[in-house]
Amino acid sequence: KTDEENINNLWNHIENKIGYPVTLVGTEKVDGSSITIGITPKIPEGFICSRNLRKKLTIKKVTGRRTKKWYEKLMFWTNPELNRDDEVENEDMLVRYGKPYLDKLLKWKEDTLGTGYTHVHKPFVVLRGELNGGKLKGSGNKNNPASKDPANIKFFGIDEINDYGEVEKMGTTTFFLRASSIGLPLVKEVFNKEFNSKEELLNECNSYFKTNMIEGIVVR
Repeated sequence: KTDEENINNLWNHIENKIGYPVTLVGTEKVDGSSITIGITPKIPEGFICSRNLRKKLTIKKVTGRRTKKWYEKLMFWTNPELNRDDEVENEDMLVRYGKPYLDKLLKWKEDTLGTGYTHVHKPFVVLRGELNGGKLKGSGNKNNPASKDPANIKFFGIDEINDYGEVEKMGTTTFFLRASSIGLPLVKEVFNKEFNSKEELLNECNSYFKTNMIEGIVVR
């Protein structure tokens, strides 16, 4: 089950709207949990989200207890609150592994604004990635190769915020350049080449699947 459009619904679009030959980029589809990290004009401090839920970056947590004050001891029939709450970083997996990249993004934004903001180089972007490895189950498939790796994030896309506050998917070449400037680990590239037919593309993907047990290939 995936949010990506199945290529079997797009053959007519490729053949009739784009046409062959066509240059396509294929990347491994990592089996994990979707993570979205971004900064927008309305949320300049940044945010981290799962597929459909924004995570709190900090939470209140009991970090200790105080002793009763003298008058509280006299009023022995009362039950004062003795727990001491502090604001601490959320230990949620998405926040724990996503926060370092949010910090990178904020630093990149600061550097970008410092060199002069232009519409060509927008400082407000949304990173799309897959949190995988470690104890994360992903799809739950026992053959998931990512389960053997330490927990990590692989990024597969960046959206820019347009002048209307909407997100627009960044082109593949620009994405690779921008990801490099921010310092993001990327999904593995399987191919970046010109194809002359549907059959050529299918053969390329099926050949890769023979020696690589993965969830799929994302083609752009």
